[in-house]
Amino acid sequence: MIPRGLDAGGGVLRWLARTPVQTFVLCPLAVGNYRLPLAGGGRGMEGPPDRIIATGPYRYTRNPMYLGHVIFMMGLAVTLWSWFARVLLVARAVWFHRRVLHDEQRLEARFGAEYVAYKKHVKRWIPGIL
Repeated sequence: MIPRGLDAGGGVLRWLARTPVQTFVLCPLAVGNYRLPLAGGGRGMEGPPDRIIATGPYRYTRNPMYLGHVIFMMGLAVTLWSWFARVLLVARAVWFHRRVLHDEQRLEARFGAEYVAYKKHVKRWIPGIL
């Protein structure tokens, strides 16, 4: 079954132009796959990178995928004015932060001074601030 809008008459482009498709499919694929050819390893920290990437989104934040997820969750909380969405935002932000702290320990153990220097130049979350 072909999703609505994917007909042969240019429907694929219309489908790809939809905001949800860009938000939940194209952007995560683009950023998620950015690291693999440059750093090696596998997806996530289960297959840690072979080298540090300090270009593209990683030039501005050490955690672009997590940051994007938190921003999305923040948008839901603001848009829906839901206590549940706010609690979920806080819970996910805390979970991401704890995971990042653990990942950073592993990366520092793997790359040493090179990763410490990267941390000094690139903020963990918000470019130039935090």
